[in-house]
Amino acid sequence: MSNLTILGALRRYWMWVAVPVVLGALVSALATVTTVPQYTATAVLYVSAQNSNDTTTSAYQGSLLSEQKVDSYEELLRSRTVAEDVIRRTGVPYTSDELLGKLTVGSELRSVVLQASVRDEDPVLAANLANAYGDAFAALIANIERPATPGLPASVVVRTVDPAVVPAAPSAPDWVLNLIFGAGIGLLVGIGGVLFRQHTDTSVRSSQELSELLDLPTIGSIPFTPEIGTSAFETSPVRPRWLDSFQEARTNLQFMRPDHPPRVLLVTSSVPGEGKTTTVTNLAESMARAGLRVVVVDADLRKPALAKRLGLETGVGLTQVLTGLVSADEVLQRTHRENFWVMASGPLPPNPGELLESQKASALLEALSARFDRVLIDTAPLLAAPDALGLSVHCDGVLLVCRADSTGRAKITSSRDSLANVNSSVVGGVLTMVRKVDMPYYSSGYYGSERSEEHVPTRHGRSTGGPASAPEADSDMVAFGSGSSRPSPTPR
Repeated sequence: MSNLTILGALRRYWMWVAVPVVLGALVSALATVTTVPQYTATAVLYVSAQNSNDTTTSAYQGSLLSEQKVDSYEELLRSRTVAEDVIRRTGVPYTSDELLGKLTVGSELRSVVLQASVRDEDPVLAANLANAYGDAFAALIANIERPATPGLPASVVVRTVDPAVVPAAPSAPDWVLNLIFGAGIGLLVGIGGVLFRQHTDTSVRSSQELSELLDLPTIGSIPFTPEIGTSAFETSPVRPRWLDSFQEARTNLQFMRPDHPPRVLLVTSSVPGEGKTTTVTNLAESMARAGLRVVVVDADLRKPALAKRLGLETGVGLTQVLTGLVSADEVLQRTHRENFWVMASGPLPPNPGELLESQKASALLEALSARFDRVLIDTAPLLAAPDALGLSVHCDGVLLVCRADSTGRAKITSSRDSLANVNSSVVGGVLTMVRKVDMPYYSSGYYGSERSEEHVPTRHGRSTGGPASAPEADSDMVAFGSGSSRPSPTPR
């Protein structure tokens, strides 16, 4: 795993890191609050060698002797004998082991100074115990170092040069250290969780991965933004900048086959919740903005959502046309966007697969492609229902929508293979709900709040520059059926 991959994972799942860090700091703070304060008092002891000969050589030898004694004296200071003597001197209700657990002995390298530190909940008792340790240890050394010849001074003497004083502030717990420790543990846990998820996650995370799985280009990466699924039609004069991603997808689709771009395009996904309806709606609007006359057919005959999302009539539509109850003209609905029509699903049938595989469905798509520049079809997810497979063979191409960081690779390959088994022409994929941290070239302000659409040629030979130059009427639309002239679709 490269450093860039790790960095991208940490940016993508930053909450996985932030939450353990906060929890670690909170747990540490709680533990600190509930911990009884401890006070530490220190007595400083000086080890000196005694020599009756007051020469320079003797003084040097005495200094060396003192340094050599310090290391062994540290062990003696920690001995049970000294602890029991301290208990006798102070009368504390501790055992020797408990008292030794409160003692810390230290000395610096090549030093003749010992430090006896005692930690206790009572600051006064801590100071008394530290001073008692100094007295008890001095007595022990005087007894050990007593010369065999009576009347001679001891070779080494220990004196308390800096008695312990009552500490004014507790030495533990340390708020700063505990918080850093707790947050550090949380940080390690969070990073470990992110790396584990990155290693075990089989979902598609980038347009490059989707292209490799489909062996086809990804025509667009749609950023995740809360308002993207509300409606394709903005009423504000300020253009939502996320629409640029759909414009890019439309342009890529146009130039995949510049001479013969797909006119009838089926849009589907592997599983529900991948954004296929949002994709087909906004892709259609982007085409309409460029002057292409577009119709979207809601062929999801199990859970249709397109017409309701656009605020259109849902009770009439595709199923009634396929069963011969009404004509297509009667159910086509004009949207608020010029050049954009919708055919809703209509009443849900008991046999959606059979209806979509019928010759009537094929004839309907052929007739729609003759009347509109683009026909986009929203269908049920491939792995949830096989309805889209039968209809896909009557289309010029299929767009497979994939949700970033959600759809597994196995589901993409399964959908790809299902379409290949019926010889459907998959033209590419669309990666939806991509976080902006995964889109290094996505900018929210490069183009400004508004910009004009580029000129896109329609099948009628016109070059348009957006809604202002879109066709004014539907008088040139060829009627369904026998070819007789009929009125253009009535707005609903």
